Amino acid sequence: MRKIIALFFALLSIMSCSSVQDDEKQEHIDTIFDEMELQGVDIKKPLLYGYYFYDIL
Repeated sequence: MRKIIALFFALLSIMSCSSVQDDEKQEHIDTIFDEMELQGVDIKKPLLYGYYFYDIL
């Protein structure tokens, strides 16, 4: 589960990077989902994403 969360945040950081061209972004997204599939995640089913906020103070 931690790997999925890490991959999700990696996906978000890649998508937010404006210097990467659209085709390169799509390649990164495809790679993330390929890695998820190799780890046994069924990417054909709807995936649940969560957002967590915490205060480190």
